[in-house]
Amino acid sequence: MSKKHPTQEQMMEALTKPGPQLNSQRVNEAAPPSQEFGMQVKLHQLRPYDRNPRTLRNPRYDEIKASIREVGLKQAPPVTQRPGDDKYMISDGGNTRLQILNELYEETGEDRFNTIWVIYRPWISEAHVLAGHLSENETRGELTWIEKALGIEQLKHTLEEEAGETLSQRQSHVSRMLYTVEHIWPSLPLTLESGLGVGQIKKIIAYREACLRIWQHIDERPEEEFGPAFHEVLSQFDHEEQTELPWSIVEDRLLGMLEDHSTDIHLFPIDNALKQILTYRQRRWPITDDCQDIWLPLDAEIQRARDPENAPPLWPAEPETGNRQPPRTTPRSDDQAPLGDSAGEPVRPYRRGERRTDHVGG
Repeated sequence: MSKKHPTQEQMMEALTKPGPQLNSQRVNEAAPPSQEFGMQVKLHQLRPYDRNPRTLRNPRYDEIKASIREVGLKQAPPVTQRPGDDKYMISDGGNTRLQILNELYEETGEDRFNTIWVIYRPWISEAHVLAGHLSENETRGELTWIEKALGIEQLKHTLEEEAGETLSQRQSHVSRMLYTVEHIWPSLPLTLESGLGVGQIKKIIAYREACLRIWQHIDERPEEEFGPAFHEVLSQFDHEEQTELPWSIVEDRLLGMLEDHSTDIHLFPIDNALKQILTYRQRRWPITDDCQDIWLPLDAEIQRARDPENAPPLWPAEPETGNRQPPRTTPRSDDQAPLGDSAGEPVRPYRRGERRTDHVGG
């Protein structure tokens, strides 16, 4: 029995007949992939990471550009895609290379700069991408201290937004970065951008904390009043292309600031308190109100300024011997020499307006 073929009319009816009803919601584009894989993309499909911790031009920019021009892009950059975005975004470093590729394609028109291989990584979170850029730049050693500090601060805020709560930070290295952004960045933006190193950052932090303790001890004034005074001194030393501060002058100005904001207090007890606090911090000794090495001379000077007629003699009354001992409750090793006037010369109080010529930590 022969098979009956459909007529032309039947074929037309079948082609024009409505299909089954679509019960699911229509989508305009496919969901992003759920696993890592390599793919080819055009430059117009890529965007740089818009929260990149690197804010300054990569010092190896010209070297990297010459290499890519000569041999092409050696390493496929990792990319991801924010939810709702129509382009892929650099995920772990690679912003410099993307900028160079755009420049080279514009200059040459060669497709080898326009069509590149990338490694796609599924989107996890904003904090995850930012941490990836920080880690990549840290591995390459390409970020200045302030770029890393600003990136860490941004990461902390992002994590807090995602967690919906404030995060405490006890890791000293990270805490130092956050302290830099809050208290030093406003006063020394040019110097920090020029590459001020962690050594001087630590010194500034130590001096700021020591000066704040003295400030509060003299008149029990709040920290809010100290910040502007400290900023006024430190900002005078902010210059472009400067990677180190003239520390002996900085210390002199900070002592002058403390003296100028303390009514009729001689400079020497202030200077002594500053030196002692820095020594205690360096040796990790606890600083309390009972540390006589720090506070006894300053308290005697405060009493003299407030009640000159009944004040004790100016400190010190006798020449220093250089053998002043640390508190009995504080352990010390044999290599921790106590702070003192090693020359054993008589020490007199400094008068208002007079500055020291010897400095600690210069």
